[in-house]
Amino acid sequence: MLLLIAFGLNFGQGKVADTINVVTLQKFKIPSDRNIVFSNILDFKVSANILDENGNVIRASEHIWQSPSQKEFKKEVAGGRGATVQFSFNDMIEKPGTYFLEAKIRIKDENRRSITIPAKYQVNVAYPTMASEISLRDGQPYYYTEKETFSFATIEFEDPNKYSYQIVDPSEKILQQGRGAIVELDTVFKDLGNVGKKLTIKGFYDGKQFYYKSNGDTEPKLSEWVVDLQQPKFTEFHDWLLGSTESKSQVPLVISVYNESAKKLLYTYGNSTSEGNFVFVAPKIRSLQVRSEPEGLIVNKGAVPSGVFVNVFLDYDQEALNLIEECGQLDGVKLHVEFVTQFNERISRDYIATLIK
Repeated sequence: MLLLIAFGLNFGQGKVADTINVVTLQKFKIPSDRNIVFSNILDFKVSANILDENGNVIRASEHIWQSPSQKEFKKEVAGGRGATVQFSFNDMIEKPGTYFLEAKIRIKDENRRSITIPAKYQVNVAYPTMASEISLRDGQPYYYTEKETFSFATIEFEDPNKYSYQIVDPSEKILQQGRGAIVELDTVFKDLGNVGKKLTIKGFYDGKQFYYKSNGDTEPKLSEWVVDLQQPKFTEFHDWLLGSTESKSQVPLVISVYNESAKKLLYTYGNSTSEGNFVFVAPKIRSLQVRSEPEGLIVNKGAVPSGVFVNVFLDYDQEALNLIEECGQLDGVKLHVEFVTQFNERISRDYIATLIK
């Protein structure tokens, strides 16, 4: 006597026995919460196909779990008495839509009668949903040395060990890669070689990129995000007037030769972010040149880092100062400062002032 135990599922030609709802790249089991069980059988063969919503065959479904194994089952029925076997279908679909798994189960009972049982299951496949909003800036740049971390975990992809990511430059060179759904960008953001580039973060689940929805999106998005890494804006602080800003309506700044702060030129890179925070980077300078007019009046005493600034120290040639009378002044003093920073940016500045003694 053949005994079929399907826990209430209805088998029949064209009849849907069960419906399951999954997302793309999510492995599923059919039946979802039970196994198909046959008792008192001598032999069986199972095959299945994945069909589209119109009933067209897309491919075979080849991952079929069974217990006992085929080898053990053959041993159990070797004496001519039937045995019990249970099995289920395991698969994964990459694109959203409505699909069907259609199976044919061929069995031979203890009376050696061959029976074919059809089975059909509906599989509704949707896009996964982000567990939280992607926190990266949308269209706004990041600046060198900024810190940023974000997660691309979804609600449906539950295995944290199957997430992975890559960060690549425009030439597809891999700059950083790792496992998990949490991506830290600090390392690539402090690499000078990445400044001025658009970097792409690719998120994977089970080795594949995926489309997702979040925050009520009507259109799916690919698990790929682009960040634009830029250098902050060069900024300076000092008592001198830029020569390029001089006009007939402007009076050159008057600087006392005894004013120590006028002997310091502070330079930095700085920007405000779209969130209202500030980013500052101390320039690292080389090939520093300082010239003055009258020639030799002002000399360079070196450049020293000071927090987020680099401080260029100046001094006056004492012999040149002696030519200025007490309570006198020297008009049209010009200062030229030039150097190259770590961004290979050549900074060239011309300043003008009136010195008083």
